Amino acid sequence: MVKLLESLLHYHASQGGSAIILTATLPFFLREKLLNAFYSGLTSTPSPLTLNTDLPFPLFTQLNQKNLVEQAIETRDEVKRQVKIDWIDNINSGIEKIKSAIEQGKIICWIKNSVADAISLYQQIQQNLHLDSKQILLFHSRFAYCDRLAIEQKTIEWAGKTSNNTIRSAKIIIATQVIEQSLDLDFDEMISDIAPIDLLIQRAGRLQRHVRDKHGNIKSATHQNQPRDERNPPILTVFAPTWQDDPSEDWLDNPEFRNTKYVYANHAYLWFTQRVLRERGVITMPEEARLLIEAVYRHDLEPPKGLQEAFYKALGEQLGQSSQAKSIILNFNKCYSREQFNGEWDKEIEVSTRLSKDNIDLYLAYQQDGKVIPYCSSNEYAWEQSHVTISASKWARVKKAVPQLDQQHLEKLRQQIHRPNAIIVLIETEKEPSFYSKELGFYLN
Repeated sequence: MVKLLESLLHYHASQGGSAIILTATLPFFLREKLLNAFYSGLTSTPSPLTLNTDLPFPLFTQLNQKNLVEQAIETRDEVKRQVKIDWIDNINSGIEKIKSAIEQGKIICWIKNSVADAISLYQQIQQNLHLDSKQILLFHSRFAYCDRLAIEQKTIEWAGKTSNNTIRSAKIIIATQVIEQSLDLDFDEMISDIAPIDLLIQRAGRLQRHVRDKHGNIKSATHQNQPRDERNPPILTVFAPTWQDDPSEDWLDNPEFRNTKYVYANHAYLWFTQRVLRERGVITMPEEARLLIEAVYRHDLEPPKGLQEAFYKALGEQLGQSSQAKSIILNFNKCYSREQFNGEWDKEIEVSTRLSKDNIDLYLAYQQDGKVIPYCSSNEYAWEQSHVTISASKWARVKKAVPQLDQQHLEKLRQQIHRPNAIIVLIETEKEPSFYSKELGFYLN
Protein backbone atom coordinates (compact mmCIF):
# COMPACT_ATOMS: atom_id res chain seq x y z
CA MET A 1 0.00 0.00 0.00
CA VAL A 2 2.91 2.37 0.69
CA LYS A 3 4.27 1.86 -2.82
CA LEU A 4 0.83 2.50 -4.33
CA LEU A 5 0.43 5.62 -2.18
CA GLU A 6 3.82 6.90 -3.35
CA SER A 7 2.75 6.50 -6.98
CA LEU A 8 -0.62 8.12 -6.37
CA LEU A 9 0.94 11.13 -4.62
CA HIS A 10 3.58 11.52 -7.34
CA TYR A 11 1.13 11.61 -10.24
CA HIS A 12 -1.44 13.60 -8.33
CA ALA A 13 1.12 16.33 -7.60
CA SER A 14 2.36 16.32 -11.20
CA GLN A 15 -1.18 17.16 -12.34
CA GLY A 16 -1.51 20.06 -9.89
CA GLY A 17 -3.46 18.19 -7.25
CA SER A 18 -3.41 18.62 -3.47
CA ALA A 19 -3.49 15.97 -0.76
CA ILE A 20 -4.05 15.79 2.98
CA ILE A 21 -2.70 12.81 4.94
CA LEU A 22 -3.77 12.32 8.55
CA THR A 23 -2.35 9.68 10.86
CA ALA A 24 -1.82 9.31 14.59
CA THR A 25 1.44 7.34 14.58
CA LEU A 26 3.73 7.92 11.59
CA PRO A 27 7.37 6.72 11.61
CA PHE A 28 9.90 9.19 10.21
CA PHE A 29 10.92 6.92 7.31
CA LEU A 30 7.32 6.72 6.10
CA ARG A 31 6.80 10.49 6.32
CA GLU A 32 9.98 10.85 4.27
CA LYS A 33 8.77 8.42 1.60
CA LEU A 34 5.36 10.06 1.16
CA LEU A 35 6.68 13.62 1.12
CA ASN A 36 9.40 12.80 -1.40
CA ALA A 37 6.88 11.05 -3.65
CA PHE A 38 4.73 14.19 -3.70
CA TYR A 39 7.80 16.42 -4.09
CA SER A 40 9.06 14.48 -7.13
CA GLY A 41 5.67 14.99 -8.77
CA LEU A 42 5.75 18.72 -7.99
CA THR A 43 9.25 19.41 -9.27
CA SER A 44 10.09 16.50 -11.62
CA THR A 45 13.40 16.19 -9.80
CA PRO A 46 14.94 13.15 -8.11
CA SER A 47 16.58 15.32 -5.44
CA PRO A 48 15.23 14.26 -2.02
CA LEU A 49 13.96 16.63 0.63
CA THR A 50 15.94 17.34 3.78
CA LEU A 51 13.60 16.75 6.72
CA ASN A 52 13.87 17.51 10.43
CA THR A 53 14.09 14.23 12.34
CA ASP A 54 13.77 15.72 15.83
CA LEU A 55 10.34 17.35 15.80
CA PRO A 56 7.81 15.78 18.19
CA PHE A 57 4.20 14.76 17.69
CA PRO A 58 1.77 16.32 16.89
CA LEU A 59 3.52 17.56 13.77
CA PHE A 60 2.15 19.66 10.92
CA THR A 61 4.04 19.33 7.63
CA GLN A 62 3.15 21.47 4.61
CA LEU A 63 4.82 21.01 1.23
CA ASN A 64 4.34 23.02 -1.97
CA GLN A 65 6.46 24.20 -4.88
CA LYS A 66 7.79 27.14 -2.88
CA ASN A 67 8.79 25.63 0.43
CA LEU A 68 8.57 22.95 3.11
CA VAL A 69 7.11 23.82 6.51
CA GLU A 70 7.53 21.47 9.48
CA GLN A 71 5.89 22.71 12.65
CA ALA A 72 5.22 21.06 16.01
CA ILE A 73 1.66 21.74 17.21
CA GLU A 74 0.60 22.35 20.80
CA THR A 75 -1.76 19.71 22.21
CA ARG A 76 -4.94 20.47 24.15
CA ASP A 77 -4.56 19.66 27.84
CA GLU A 78 -7.59 17.37 27.83
CA VAL A 79 -6.01 14.95 25.37
CA LYS A 80 -2.63 14.76 27.08
CA ARG A 81 -2.35 11.54 29.01
CA GLN A 82 -0.02 9.09 30.66
CA VAL A 83 -0.74 5.37 30.85
CA LYS A 84 1.36 3.16 33.09
CA ILE A 85 2.51 -0.21 31.71
CA ASP A 86 2.23 -3.44 33.69
CA TRP A 87 3.26 -6.92 32.53
CA ILE A 88 1.94 -10.48 32.79
CA ASP A 89 3.33 -13.60 31.11
CA ASN A 90 0.55 -16.14 31.64
CA ILE A 91 -3.20 -16.36 31.07
CA ASN A 92 -4.07 -17.14 34.69
CA SER A 93 -2.55 -13.86 35.90
CA GLY A 94 -4.77 -12.03 33.44
CA ILE A 95 -7.87 -13.90 34.58
CA GLU A 96 -7.04 -12.94 38.17
CA LYS A 97 -6.85 -9.28 37.12
CA ILE A 98 -10.24 -9.63 35.45
CA LYS A 99 -11.71 -11.24 38.58
CA SER A 100 -10.39 -8.38 40.72
CA ALA A 101 -11.76 -5.77 38.30
CA ILE A 102 -15.30 -7.15 38.27
CA GLU A 103 -15.29 -7.55 42.05
CA GLN A 104 -14.61 -3.80 42.15
CA GLY A 105 -17.48 -3.10 39.76
CA LYS A 106 -15.24 -2.06 36.85
CA ILE A 107 -15.47 -2.69 33.13
CA ILE A 108 -12.37 -4.38 31.68
CA CYS A 109 -11.31 -5.40 28.19
CA TRP A 110 -8.71 -7.92 27.01
CA ILE A 111 -7.61 -7.45 23.39
CA LYS A 112 -6.36 -10.69 21.85
CA ASN A 113 -4.35 -10.93 18.64
CA SER A 114 -6.35 -13.74 17.02
CA VAL A 115 -9.96 -14.90 16.87
CA ALA A 116 -9.01 -18.38 18.08
CA ASP A 117 -7.27 -16.96 21.15
CA ALA A 118 -10.22 -14.65 21.88
CA ILE A 119 -12.71 -17.53 21.76
CA SER A 120 -10.48 -19.73 23.94
CA LEU A 121 -10.01 -16.99 26.56
CA TYR A 122 -13.73 -16.20 26.58
CA GLN A 123 -14.52 -19.84 27.33
CA GLN A 124 -11.82 -20.05 30.02
CA ILE A 125 -13.14 -16.98 31.81
CA GLN A 126 -16.71 -18.22 31.67
CA GLN A 127 -15.65 -21.55 33.13
CA ASN A 128 -13.33 -20.13 35.82
CA LEU A 129 -15.49 -17.21 36.94
CA HIS A 130 -18.94 -18.76 36.28
CA LEU A 131 -20.21 -15.81 34.24
CA ASP A 132 -23.13 -15.50 31.83
CA SER A 133 -23.78 -13.26 28.82
CA LYS A 134 -25.07 -10.47 31.07
CA GLN A 135 -21.49 -9.86 32.24
CA ILE A 136 -19.17 -10.99 29.46
CA LEU A 137 -19.12 -10.31 25.72
CA LEU A 138 -17.01 -11.70 22.87
CA PHE A 139 -16.30 -9.39 19.91
CA HIS A 140 -14.33 -10.43 16.82
CA SER A 141 -14.56 -10.44 13.03
CA ARG A 142 -15.85 -13.97 12.49
CA PHE A 143 -19.52 -13.33 13.20
CA ALA A 144 -22.34 -13.12 10.68
CA TYR A 145 -22.72 -9.43 9.91
CA CYS A 146 -26.11 -9.09 11.64
CA ASP A 147 -24.73 -10.68 14.82
CA ARG A 148 -21.59 -8.54 14.66
CA LEU A 149 -23.71 -5.37 14.43
CA ALA A 150 -25.66 -6.44 17.52
CA ILE A 151 -22.42 -7.16 19.41
CA GLU A 152 -20.92 -3.83 18.35
CA GLN A 153 -24.03 -2.04 19.59
CA LYS A 154 -23.87 -3.87 22.91
CA THR A 155 -20.16 -2.99 23.22
CA ILE A 156 -20.99 0.70 22.74
CA GLU A 157 -23.84 0.41 25.23
CA TRP A 158 -21.52 -1.12 27.86
CA ALA A 159 -18.37 0.92 27.25
CA GLY A 160 -19.40 3.94 25.18
CA LYS A 161 -19.20 7.53 26.28
CA THR A 162 -22.79 7.68 27.55
CA SER A 163 -22.61 4.48 29.60
CA ASN A 164 -23.09 4.90 33.35
CA ASN A 165 -22.20 3.00 36.51
CA THR A 166 -25.29 0.78 36.34
CA ILE A 167 -24.49 -0.35 32.80
CA ARG A 168 -20.69 -0.58 33.12
CA SER A 169 -20.42 -2.27 36.49
CA ALA A 170 -18.67 -5.68 36.49
CA LYS A 171 -18.50 -6.12 32.72
CA ILE A 172 -15.88 -7.94 30.63
CA ILE A 173 -15.29 -7.64 26.88
CA ILE A 174 -12.93 -10.05 25.13
CA ALA A 175 -12.09 -8.64 21.70
CA THR A 176 -9.64 -8.71 18.82
CA GLN A 177 -8.26 -5.84 16.72
CA VAL A 178 -11.83 -4.90 15.68
CA ILE A 179 -11.98 -2.77 18.82
CA GLU A 180 -8.77 -0.80 18.17
CA GLN A 181 -10.13 1.96 15.96
CA SER A 182 -13.28 3.87 15.04
CA LEU A 183 -15.34 2.93 18.11
CA ASP A 184 -15.52 5.54 20.89
CA LEU A 185 -15.01 3.23 23.88
CA ASP A 186 -13.87 3.84 27.45
CA PHE A 187 -12.69 0.98 29.70
CA ASP A 188 -11.69 1.28 33.35
CA GLU A 189 -8.97 -1.35 32.89
CA MET A 190 -7.38 -3.07 29.91
CA ILE A 191 -5.19 -6.05 29.12
CA SER A 192 -3.64 -6.42 25.69
CA ASP A 193 -1.60 -9.10 24.01
CA ILE A 194 1.83 -7.83 22.97
CA ALA A 195 1.64 -6.00 19.63
CA PRO A 196 3.74 -3.45 17.74
CA ILE A 197 3.98 -0.12 19.56
CA ASP A 198 1.64 1.85 17.27
CA LEU A 199 -1.14 -0.68 17.86
CA LEU A 200 -0.61 -0.64 21.64
CA ILE A 201 -0.90 3.15 21.55
CA GLN A 202 -4.18 2.80 19.65
CA ARG A 203 -5.46 0.25 22.16
CA ALA A 204 -4.45 2.40 25.12
CA GLY A 205 -6.59 5.12 23.58
CA ARG A 206 -9.65 3.08 24.66
CA LEU A 207 -8.49 3.06 28.29
CA GLN A 208 -10.12 5.76 30.45
CA ARG A 209 -10.86 7.75 27.30
CA HIS A 210 -13.48 10.01 28.95
CA VAL A 211 -13.51 11.81 32.27
CA ARG A 212 -15.63 9.96 34.86
CA ASP A 213 -16.27 9.96 38.58
CA LYS A 214 -15.06 7.13 40.82
CA HIS A 215 -18.24 5.17 40.11
CA GLY A 216 -17.80 5.32 36.33
CA ASN A 217 -20.38 8.00 35.54
CA ILE A 218 -19.40 10.57 32.90
CA LYS A 219 -18.44 14.04 34.15
CA SER A 220 -19.37 16.99 31.99
CA ALA A 221 -16.69 19.54 31.12
CA THR A 222 -17.03 23.23 31.94
CA HIS A 223 -15.44 26.11 30.09
CA GLN A 224 -13.69 27.29 33.25
CA ASN A 225 -12.32 24.05 34.61
CA GLN A 226 -11.52 20.69 33.04
CA PRO A 227 -12.91 18.05 35.43
CA ARG A 228 -10.52 15.48 36.87
CA ASP A 229 -11.04 11.76 36.35
CA GLU A 230 -11.69 10.20 39.76
CA ARG A 231 -10.76 6.65 38.78
CA ASN A 232 -7.38 5.17 39.64
CA PRO A 233 -4.64 6.20 37.17
CA PRO A 234 -4.89 4.14 33.94
CA ILE A 235 -2.76 1.00 33.61
CA LEU A 236 -2.34 -0.98 30.40
CA THR A 237 -1.43 -4.56 31.30
CA VAL A 238 0.52 -6.19 28.47
CA PHE A 239 0.49 -9.96 28.08
CA ALA A 240 3.94 -10.81 26.72
CA PRO A 241 6.68 -13.45 26.91
CA THR A 242 9.06 -13.30 29.84
CA TRP A 243 11.60 -10.61 29.02
CA GLN A 244 14.89 -11.74 27.50
CA ASP A 245 17.74 -9.28 26.98
CA ASP A 246 19.09 -11.58 24.31
CA PRO A 247 16.07 -13.49 22.98
CA SER A 248 16.46 -16.83 21.30
CA GLU A 249 14.69 -17.95 18.12
CA ASP A 250 11.98 -19.64 20.17
CA TRP A 251 11.14 -16.48 22.15
CA LEU A 252 7.50 -16.72 21.00
CA ASP A 253 7.21 -20.52 20.93
CA ASN A 254 5.12 -20.69 24.11
CA PRO A 255 1.69 -22.09 23.07
CA GLU A 256 0.02 -18.99 24.56
CA PHE A 257 1.82 -16.82 21.96
CA ARG A 258 1.63 -19.20 19.01
CA ASN A 259 -1.00 -17.17 17.14
CA THR A 260 0.68 -13.86 17.97
CA LYS A 261 3.79 -15.31 16.34
CA TYR A 262 1.89 -15.74 13.06
CA VAL A 263 -0.21 -12.56 13.19
CA TYR A 264 2.85 -10.34 13.69
CA ALA A 265 5.54 -12.11 11.70
CA ASN A 266 8.25 -9.55 12.42
CA HIS A 267 9.02 -10.67 15.96
CA ALA A 268 11.72 -8.03 16.32
CA TYR A 269 9.04 -5.32 16.28
CA LEU A 270 7.40 -7.01 19.27
CA TRP A 271 10.72 -7.28 21.10
CA PHE A 272 11.62 -3.62 20.36
CA THR A 273 8.16 -2.66 21.66
CA GLN A 274 8.63 -4.64 24.86
CA ARG A 275 12.09 -3.17 25.33
CA VAL A 276 11.08 0.49 25.03
CA LEU A 277 7.98 0.06 27.21
CA ARG A 278 10.03 -1.69 29.89
CA GLU A 279 12.53 1.16 29.78
CA ARG A 280 9.93 3.94 29.91
CA GLY A 281 7.35 2.23 32.10
CA VAL A 282 4.62 4.48 30.68
CA ILE A 283 3.05 5.67 27.46
CA THR A 284 3.14 9.47 27.62
CA MET A 285 1.17 11.12 24.86
CA PRO A 286 1.95 13.11 22.87
CA GLU A 287 5.31 14.10 24.38
CA GLU A 288 6.97 10.69 23.93
CA ALA A 289 5.09 9.47 20.86
CA ARG A 290 8.05 10.14 18.55
CA LEU A 291 10.45 8.37 20.91
CA LEU A 292 8.20 5.30 21.19
CA ILE A 293 7.51 4.99 17.45
CA GLU A 294 11.13 5.43 16.38
CA ALA A 295 12.33 3.00 19.08
CA VAL A 296 10.54 0.27 17.09
CA TYR A 297 10.54 1.40 13.46
CA ARG A 298 13.77 3.39 13.04
CA HIS A 299 15.60 2.04 9.98
CA ASP A 300 19.03 1.71 11.58
CA LEU A 301 17.85 -0.58 14.39
CA GLU A 302 19.62 -3.95 14.45
CA PRO A 303 17.51 -6.80 15.85
CA PRO A 304 19.00 -9.18 18.43
CA LYS A 305 20.73 -12.20 16.94
CA GLY A 306 18.01 -14.68 17.86
CA LEU A 307 15.33 -12.66 16.02
CA GLN A 308 17.34 -11.72 12.94
CA GLU A 309 15.99 -14.58 10.83
CA ALA A 310 12.37 -13.56 11.48
CA PHE A 311 13.25 -9.88 11.02
CA TYR A 312 14.95 -10.28 7.66
CA LYS A 313 12.38 -12.78 6.43
CA ALA A 314 9.62 -10.23 7.16
CA LEU A 315 11.73 -7.51 5.52
CA GLY A 316 12.19 -9.70 2.45
CA GLU A 317 8.43 -10.22 2.24
CA GLN A 318 7.91 -6.45 2.42
CA LEU A 319 10.38 -5.92 -0.43
CA GLY A 320 8.58 -8.61 -2.42
CA GLN A 321 5.26 -6.89 -1.84
CA SER A 322 6.79 -3.58 -2.91
CA SER A 323 8.05 -5.22 -6.09
CA GLN A 324 4.60 -6.69 -6.68
CA ALA A 325 3.10 -3.21 -6.30
CA LYS A 326 5.54 -1.84 -8.89
CA SER A 327 4.40 -4.45 -11.39
CA ILE A 328 0.74 -3.37 -11.20
CA ILE A 329 1.15 0.40 -10.96
CA LEU A 330 -0.06 2.18 -14.07
CA ASN A 331 2.60 4.24 -15.83
CA PHE A 332 0.73 7.42 -16.64
CA ASN A 333 3.32 8.36 -19.26
CA LYS A 334 2.25 5.33 -21.33
CA CYS A 335 -1.47 6.03 -20.84
CA TYR A 336 -3.79 3.00 -21.02
CA SER A 337 -1.91 0.77 -23.44
CA ARG A 338 -1.22 -2.90 -23.91
CA GLU A 339 2.36 -2.24 -22.84
CA GLN A 340 1.18 -1.63 -19.27
CA PHE A 341 0.89 -5.34 -18.52
CA ASN A 342 3.46 -6.84 -20.89
CA GLY A 343 0.93 -7.62 -23.60
CA GLU A 344 -1.49 -9.37 -21.21
CA TRP A 345 -4.11 -6.62 -21.41
CA ASP A 346 -6.58 -8.93 -23.16
CA LYS A 347 -6.56 -11.48 -20.33
CA GLU A 348 -8.81 -11.19 -17.31
CA ILE A 349 -6.65 -9.86 -14.50
CA GLU A 350 -7.61 -8.78 -11.02
CA VAL A 351 -5.60 -5.99 -9.43
CA SER A 352 -5.94 -5.39 -5.69
CA THR A 353 -4.90 -2.24 -3.82
CA ARG A 354 -4.09 -4.16 -0.65
CA LEU A 355 -2.62 -7.56 0.11
CA SER A 356 -4.59 -10.00 2.19
CA LYS A 357 -4.87 -13.72 2.69
CA ASP A 358 -7.19 -15.66 0.40
CA ASN A 359 -10.62 -15.63 2.02
CA ILE A 360 -13.78 -17.67 1.62
CA ASP A 361 -17.26 -16.12 1.66
CA LEU A 362 -19.68 -18.18 3.73
CA TYR A 363 -23.40 -17.46 3.92
CA LEU A 364 -25.37 -18.94 6.79
CA ALA A 365 -28.79 -20.32 5.91
CA TYR A 366 -31.66 -22.57 6.96
CA GLN A 367 -33.21 -25.15 4.65
CA GLN A 368 -36.96 -25.55 5.14
CA ASP A 369 -39.54 -27.21 2.91
CA GLY A 370 -37.16 -27.20 -0.02
CA LYS A 371 -36.36 -23.50 0.38
CA VAL A 372 -33.09 -21.92 1.42
CA ILE A 373 -33.63 -19.05 3.86
CA PRO A 374 -30.87 -16.63 4.89
CA TYR A 375 -29.78 -16.78 8.53
CA CYS A 376 -30.43 -13.09 9.07
CA SER A 377 -34.11 -12.27 9.32
CA SER A 378 -33.71 -8.71 8.01
CA ASN A 379 -35.96 -7.94 5.07
CA GLU A 380 -33.25 -5.81 3.47
CA TYR A 381 -29.83 -7.22 2.52
CA ALA A 382 -30.62 -10.46 4.37
CA TRP A 383 -28.00 -12.49 2.50
CA GLU A 384 -25.28 -9.89 2.96
CA GLN A 385 -26.02 -9.72 6.68
CA SER A 386 -25.78 -13.53 6.86
CA HIS A 387 -22.23 -13.36 5.53
CA VAL A 388 -19.09 -14.59 7.35
CA THR A 389 -15.54 -14.37 5.98
CA ILE A 390 -12.89 -16.91 6.97
CA SER A 391 -9.45 -17.66 5.57
CA ALA A 392 -9.08 -20.22 2.80
CA SER A 393 -6.61 -22.22 4.88
CA LYS A 394 -9.06 -22.46 7.78
CA TRP A 395 -11.90 -23.47 5.47
CA ALA A 396 -9.75 -26.25 4.03
CA ARG A 397 -9.27 -27.63 7.54
CA VAL A 398 -12.89 -27.48 8.71
CA LYS A 399 -15.14 -27.73 5.64
CA LYS A 400 -15.77 -31.45 6.04
CA ALA A 401 -17.32 -30.76 9.44
CA VAL A 402 -19.67 -28.05 8.15
CA PRO A 403 -23.03 -28.96 6.50
CA GLN A 404 -23.31 -27.31 3.08
CA LEU A 405 -25.94 -26.83 0.43
CA ASP A 406 -25.69 -29.50 -2.29
CA GLN A 407 -24.03 -28.49 -5.55
CA GLN A 408 -27.21 -28.46 -7.66
CA HIS A 409 -29.10 -26.10 -5.36
CA LEU A 410 -25.93 -24.10 -4.72
CA GLU A 411 -25.40 -23.10 -8.36
CA LYS A 412 -29.03 -22.05 -8.68
CA LEU A 413 -28.87 -19.96 -5.51
CA ARG A 414 -25.56 -18.35 -6.52
CA GLN A 415 -27.23 -17.03 -9.67
CA GLN A 416 -30.27 -15.92 -7.70
CA ILE A 417 -28.29 -13.87 -5.16
CA HIS A 418 -25.63 -12.78 -7.69
CA ARG A 419 -22.70 -14.17 -5.71
CA PRO A 420 -20.84 -16.62 -7.97
CA ASN A 421 -18.36 -17.77 -5.29
CA ALA A 422 -20.71 -18.03 -2.33
CA ILE A 423 -20.62 -21.12 -0.14
CA ILE A 424 -23.92 -21.75 1.65
CA VAL A 425 -23.54 -23.44 5.03
CA LEU A 426 -26.62 -24.90 6.65
CA ILE A 427 -27.84 -24.34 10.20
CA GLU A 428 -30.46 -26.56 11.78
CA THR A 429 -33.48 -24.80 13.25
CA GLU A 430 -33.96 -27.28 16.07
CA LYS A 431 -30.52 -27.16 17.66
CA GLU A 432 -27.39 -25.05 17.84
CA PRO A 433 -24.94 -25.91 15.05
CA SER A 434 -21.56 -27.42 15.82
CA PHE A 435 -19.64 -24.65 14.07
CA TYR A 436 -21.44 -21.34 14.74
CA SER A 437 -23.31 -19.53 17.50
CA LYS A 438 -24.45 -15.99 18.25
CA GLU A 439 -22.22 -16.08 21.33
CA LEU A 440 -18.98 -17.42 19.80
CA GLY A 441 -19.31 -16.75 16.07
CA PHE A 442 -17.68 -19.24 13.69
CA TYR A 443 -15.65 -21.18 16.21
CA LEU A 444 -14.22 -24.23 14.42
CA ASN A 445 -10.42 -24.14 14.26
